[in-house]
Amino acid sequence: MKSKRQTVKKLTSIILSTLFALQTIGMPVLQAEDAWVWPVPGSYVINSLDYYQDGSPHNEGQCVDIGHNGFNGSERLDIVSSTSGIVERIVTSYGDYNINDGSWGNYVMIRYNNIYIIYAHLKSVSVKKGQRVSAGTVLGKMGTSGNSTGVHLHLQAFPVGASSSDTSIKVFDKFINNPDYIPKFRFLKGLATHSERYGSLIRSQYKNLSGSYYGYSGQWIQDTGVKLDRTTAVLQLGESFVLKASVLPDNASNKQVTFFSEDETIASIDKNGTVRAKGYGTTFVGARSSSGHVAKCKVTVESPYLTYDGKTYTDVRLSDWHVNAVKGALANHLFYGTSDSTFEPDSLMTRGMLAAVICRMANADISENTSSRFLDLDMSQYYAGAVVWADKKGFMSGVGSDMFEPDEPLTREQLCSVVVRYYELTGKSLPHEKEKTEFADEEDMSSWAIASIYKAQQAGFMTGRGQNRFVPQDYATRAEVAMVLLKVQDSMR
Repeated sequence: MKSKRQTVKKLTSIILSTLFALQTIGMPVLQAEDAWVWPVPGSYVINSLDYYQDGSPHNEGQCVDIGHNGFNGSERLDIVSSTSGIVERIVTSYGDYNINDGSWGNYVMIRYNNIYIIYAHLKSVSVKKGQRVSAGTVLGKMGTSGNSTGVHLHLQAFPVGASSSDTSIKVFDKFINNPDYIPKFRFLKGLATHSERYGSLIRSQYKNLSGSYYGYSGQWIQDTGVKLDRTTAVLQLGESFVLKASVLPDNASNKQVTFFSEDETIASIDKNGTVRAKGYGTTFVGARSSSGHVAKCKVTVESPYLTYDGKTYTDVRLSDWHVNAVKGALANHLFYGTSDSTFEPDSLMTRGMLAAVICRMANADISENTSSRFLDLDMSQYYAGAVVWADKKGFMSGVGSDMFEPDEPLTREQLCSVVVRYYELTGKSLPHEKEKTEFADEEDMSSWAIASIYKAQQAGFMTGRGQNRFVPQDYATRAEVAMVLLKVQDSMR
């Protein structure tokens, strides 16, 4: 009896020693078949089982094609080993997208117990021949090498010593009873109708699941470019639009694109193509196809304020009625800003300012105007020489007692009088663009200004302020004067 127990212990010792020895020389510790893990973490799209979608046979359950969920050709999923085992063979000589250059393309063959397991059509391989792997070890990246019609994993199993056409091992059976997978599986539409073996299984266990996932039937058509629905866009801060992109040709196998922005601080773009203005400036947004073709759209985010000659005037918005008048006055050097960032369009125009602006419009030489008859004119002021020039020309005079009052605000009727007098002194005839319209507040006009007001109105230089009123005693603003003088200047050309 003792001898028998010793014999059993000795045999047990030998078996354990043998297993240990096998493990140390690289043989795997074999796992139960129900411990297989899913080979494509994150993707549970079943493209084919024992039949393809077109009804042609596919090794009768010996293999399964697993697609790329949410296919993106520029991103390839990791392929992991479903079991432990030894890498029996690898092939890495095929290029991605090369069709009909080999049945499996790049592949890894792993021996598990008495089974060969093939992971085929890979883009790249991460293991070496003879390497011991465990369930979950990354073998490479999903691809479309070999005789493949799109990016997917071809997983196949057959007995050691048998041909690869042996259908005795139903590889999908290794997964269908695992509750971790069942809620996630998605089958291409139509697959169940072509499969006798799995049709009832699909209908019973996955009847509430459906999908129209990327299918790999027919020849792979490589894309040749990307087309956008626009190439330029101008936005205000906070505005947005949707950039639409299409892959060329129309029958390209992969129609998906990845959107990008070259400067997210100016314009961002999300995965749906929505572009949003984030900051002022110009950048490019665009779309990239799976093979790297790119199309771009130039996006300019404008400031809401007038920008001219490198300066932004924060008190003149692009939506203001006077924006063109202000811009024209700056461009023609009639006016200058009151600072590098302000124009003060609503500030009142003074008599001295008007003299200076008309002097600039006439391009008059006032270098010798160093003295004046006006007692209240400070010759160190920027407008002093222009006031002397205007007085000599006769279109602006003093207010009596040798006073000019250069800093007094200008009324609308005074503006009309000065502009008409200046125009007539040039020897030109005033334009007659409009018929005379009598203003309802004519009684508020000074007698000496009535004729000039209607002449300016008929020439198209000035209009009323609504309700057929001219409001002659209201003060003129810088923006109003800019508009009037631009019209005067244009009519003289």
